[in-house]
Amino acid sequence: MKELILNFFSFGLAVSLERFLSFLLIPLYASVFSVTEFGVIDLVQTFIGVVTIFCFLQLETSLQRFYYVFRSVEQPKITRNIQA
Repeated sequence: MKELILNFFSFGLAVSLERFLSFLLIPLYASVFSVTEFGVIDLVQTFIGVVTIFCFLQLETSLQRFYYVFRSVEQPKITRNIQA
């Protein structure tokens, strides 16, 4: 339980820090970049945010964890899913 609380606050702090820095950098972005370039930067930040969500899910770790729970017939399917 202690580890869960620590992870919760560390991930929360990281996300809050990212949002705060993004907010502080808006005037810099607006003065340096054009509207089109600013839009591209926003799309890249959005893409990174979505990819980060899937990285935190750690789906490959869950598949590895339950590998031995399934019958031996289903193990090759799980192996292919992990490697994909």
